[in-house]
Amino acid sequence: MKKVLLLFISVLFFSCNHSYFHFDEVIHYHKDISSSDIGNMQMDNQRNKDTTISKLVYLLTAYSYPEKLTDVDYLKILAENFDKKVVDEKYYDTLRSKVFIKIKLDSYEEYLCIAHYRDVLIMKKDGKITGIAKICFDCRQSYFLGSSSQKSLVTREQFENLKKILKVQ
Repeated sequence: MKKVLLLFISVLFFSCNHSYFHFDEVIHYHKDISSSDIGNMQMDNQRNKDTTISKLVYLLTAYSYPEKLTDVDYLKILAENFDKKVVDEKYYDTLRSKVFIKIKLDSYEEYLCIAHYRDVLIMKKDGKITGIAKICFDCRQSYFLGSSSQKSLVTREQFENLKKILKVQ
């Protein structure tokens, strides 16, 4: 009976706060651009209908884009327009235990602003993309692809921990 109880407690303990992304590599893409510049790009694009600018604006502003982890256009736009940096492995445990964790809340803060996703994380496992996280630190909004259990960061602490790791101003 004691062994069953110990096993039950162990399973319960280890099932809490588990990361919902599985990765052995994290790539951070960042676009240093102001909200007014994004707005100007949107206005210019309406006049000129430039598909490259249109895709970039959509990447920066659309909540649920991309829809698939294998969206080649999305990855190409990131590579061509965002600065790329591989996140140091020493932060992976923090990402797994303090940022990308399952959290259930009764209530949470919402910010009334237009999200501009200037930060994107690509998670890989054995060279294959397992997750994409789009982050707007200004509005504290995020969108995840590749996680069946959670679709965004929900607490201020998650955003702050991620901000420290990525050293975003």
